[in-house]
Amino acid sequence: MTMKKSDSTPMKPLWRSLDELEQSARAAVARDNEFLSEDPTEIEVTRVGRRKFLGVMGASTALAGVSLPGCVRKPKERILPYAQRPEDLVPGEPRFFATTARIGGTVLGLLVESQDGRPTKIEGNPDHPMSLGATSAWAQAEVLGLYDPERTRTPLLNGKKSSWDKFEGFAREHFAGLEKGMGQGLWIVAREQDSPTRDALLQELVDRRFPKARVVLHDETAGQPPLVDFGKADVLLSVDADFLGSEGDAVRNARLFADRRRVEDAKNDTMNRLYAVEPAFTVTGGQADHRLCLPASQAGALLAAVAGALQKLGLDFAGAGDLVKAAAARAIKGQDRWVKAVAKDLLANKGKCAVVVGKRQPAHVQTLGDAINTALGAPVSRPRRAPGPFNATLAELAGDLGTRKVDTVLVLGANPAYDAPLELKFAHNLQKAKVVIHLGSHADETAALSRWHLPESHFLECWGDHLAADGTRSIQQPLIAPLFASRSEVELLGWLSTGKRVRGYELVRARFKALASADFEAAWRKWLHDGLVKERGDVNLADGAVDFGAQAKAWSAARAAPVPSKESLELNLQPCAKLLDGRYANNGWLQELPHPVSKLTWDNAAWLSPATAAALGLKEFDRIKLAAGKGAVELAVAIVPGTADNTVTVQLGYGRSAGGEVLLGAGANPANLRTVTAPYIVPGAKIERAGKRRTLLASTQDHWSMEGRPLARAGTLDQYRKDPEFADKMQEHPPLESIWTEPNEKGGHQWGMSIDLNACNGCNACVVACQAENNIPVVGKKRVLEGREMHWIRIDRYFEGDAADPGMVVQPMSCHHCALAPCESVCPVAATVHSPEGLNDMAYNRCIGTRYCANNCPYKVRRFNFFQFNGDIDPVSKLQKNPDVTVRFRGVMEKCTYCVQRINGAKIAAKRDGDGQVRDGAAEPACAQACPPKAITFGNLNDKESQVVRRKSEPRNYTLLSELNNKPRTTYLARLRNPNPELENRG
Repeated sequence: MTMKKSDSTPMKPLWRSLDELEQSARAAVARDNEFLSEDPTEIEVTRVGRRKFLGVMGASTALAGVSLPGCVRKPKERILPYAQRPEDLVPGEPRFFATTARIGGTVLGLLVESQDGRPTKIEGNPDHPMSLGATSAWAQAEVLGLYDPERTRTPLLNGKKSSWDKFEGFAREHFAGLEKGMGQGLWIVAREQDSPTRDALLQELVDRRFPKARVVLHDETAGQPPLVDFGKADVLLSVDADFLGSEGDAVRNARLFADRRRVEDAKNDTMNRLYAVEPAFTVTGGQADHRLCLPASQAGALLAAVAGALQKLGLDFAGAGDLVKAAAARAIKGQDRWVKAVAKDLLANKGKCAVVVGKRQPAHVQTLGDAINTALGAPVSRPRRAPGPFNATLAELAGDLGTRKVDTVLVLGANPAYDAPLELKFAHNLQKAKVVIHLGSHADETAALSRWHLPESHFLECWGDHLAADGTRSIQQPLIAPLFASRSEVELLGWLSTGKRVRGYELVRARFKALASADFEAAWRKWLHDGLVKERGDVNLADGAVDFGAQAKAWSAARAAPVPSKESLELNLQPCAKLLDGRYANNGWLQELPHPVSKLTWDNAAWLSPATAAALGLKEFDRIKLAAGKGAVELAVAIVPGTADNTVTVQLGYGRSAGGEVLLGAGANPANLRTVTAPYIVPGAKIERAGKRRTLLASTQDHWSMEGRPLARAGTLDQYRKDPEFADKMQEHPPLESIWTEPNEKGGHQWGMSIDLNACNGCNACVVACQAENNIPVVGKKRVLEGREMHWIRIDRYFEGDAADPGMVVQPMSCHHCALAPCESVCPVAATVHSPEGLNDMAYNRCIGTRYCANNCPYKVRRFNFFQFNGDIDPVSKLQKNPDVTVRFRGVMEKCTYCVQRINGAKIAAKRDGDGQVRDGAAEPACAQACPPKAITFGNLNDKESQVVRRKSEPRNYTLLSELNNKPRTTYLARLRNPNPELENRG
């Protein structure tokens, strides 16, 4: 097998880890051993002779019929039929209901599948402009959060079980006393909800009863970034922004961005171009055509240099001239070539370009981005909402707590005792308040310091409403009655305001009556059905007046950020792409989900560049003490290429100490390293070894080794135009013949899949969607360390080019449903068989666990269920299981089925409603339906007008390991970059 270089631009080497790039002994061990011991460096590879092998197999066979503790039988479970079936319910037939929720900093329109009255799966609402039919990994995991058995079930008084009646009795008397003082000494801490009803109730509570109360907004996801129409932007500059991953309206952004990356015609199609400036790889940076790896503190100076270059090229900044002049004094040095090329490209695409500045950057840097967008006529608007009830900061609350001026703290969903900066001493000072009342889903760190902890309803259990960034207003409709004795934030605020128990349904309806022009009941039913209100809400999308003068003074007053060195590192704190700010820490699906870049599970780590690690004398897994300011935390080292030198990147959201069993022991909490003035970018950090200890990190980056074969293929737009079929030509092989008879796969439905690597950004939504749909278990950190994770689809992350300044390419991998499947020919019991429609089926009842099929699969996509993960689970957790998919016991092989249950459902519907032919798009696996950029296309290969046939007919289409003649049904479209010719030799 040889890799053929393209006639134009050769493909850069792809590698998954530094060990693989350097061909180290550790990489060889990972490559040659499918399942690892806890320390891969200590594996001793032994050869087993034929006689020894037969002896072991003989002993195993003799024991097969013996009753051993490890052998399990399925427990007998009895079910009861409905005595009186509800009129509108057909057992076994799922129904979908529209709802909405604020998830990960954005409002998403959702369609939730209900199986016999219990929600089991979440999809995106195609009519909602913020979801466009897709979801995020966080949204997919919310259904597991609903059935989390560790959610608080009853109110707790000083940690002991109580009741709502007792709380109400206490609260009536207590808040009546506060009302006499007009709320003096009352503080309310709330999360961002984007809910007009919640905000109105909170405002009414303050206005009606407690006008002297102080209200704090405390939420990592608070604040709305500019709303960019990525579909109209030919050139983009991202400055420390992860707009495709963990920031803002990422689901919407991913779709609009990917639509400009789709290339079907080599002669006529164009692509957008993305420049990214960031201190460590993000999902967005991985998609960049040009990526500049800079410390986050220098990103603003880089933007200032771009603004200055634009001004020199003749761009008129009008009222922002003083701002640009002040910023120019802080412009970065030494990046002239990159800056000039970017500025020239932006100006050449005036009106069709945009600058996106991340929320971690200071306000004056974000305002400079606004000024550039205004001068360039960018398709960007910054939503401006009416001011809410919030009138104080967490720092002010902490100050009052320290002086014992606080009587009562009411915390609504937030967890400041966990994530407040160390300098505030919040957890310590919170105990000085006379009364702390906490509403939350779990007994977390703040609940542990509260007199009253009240259980909060999940959004799938309660009524609410939400206002999206573009002004779309939608209703949060519950799918199930509260599983526990919980209430929503809306219901609690309504009771506190009026003293009466009012259902959330009535509170939300009251806010919507003003929106109906005529028949409210008819309008209400339509809004519930559609999942959104067509009438806009209270959002002003006009640019409005920006006080550029005030921010010019901020630029002048700002000190030039010190250049980090190995003696004085820069700490870069990022909300985790999996756990966000820690709110998902007790979600096993997200804990075990590999990070899009580092591939870590169950842990965070101190990311260092290879050069910085070498300068500090550190290796992977070394235990270090990371100190910044007055705080310190112990972490393990992860060497991650693409991290800026002399910086250390740490993910937020780990190191939780309360709130469930899943989160305990997962990572370390870096919150005590942040300050009020530097919550994300902290200068002057120092690292020292924490003894000789090492901490093994459960990373999947070297699992399922491809033996050095670069399965992902990437090129440039220019390369594609010169040779549209370059990707398919990269793998040379002689004419192929098979020793097997190829199955007859010509009639009826023939299913296939195409995955566009130009659109896929590695966000992991497909992985969690597959887990939710197919009842895939969580195995835990120890099993992941052994290489036994159970995900049916994985996202391979490749670095591209040089380790000092790499690019990134991602590739989803699941069962390819080969026409000549190598797994089928070796199974001794015909457990893996071929269907007439081209699917590689698994008959679980036949499988005896030989694992021959996994050994013979070149794509490494089959998973063996070693343990009884679904045996002893909480009854509440069982409610999440999809009844359309078998819940597997131990000892069977699992893998992607193209969601055959969905295919069969579409076929049944087609027979019931028509000619039996499944229309294009009617059958869609969970991964394709969840995918925000719609990189995955599925359909009938016999339907020549189907989208999957169109994708497979594109010149970029190629087959993995085509020299093996497996003839897989899943193929790929090669990744393309659109580099600026002036910077092309820098990659």
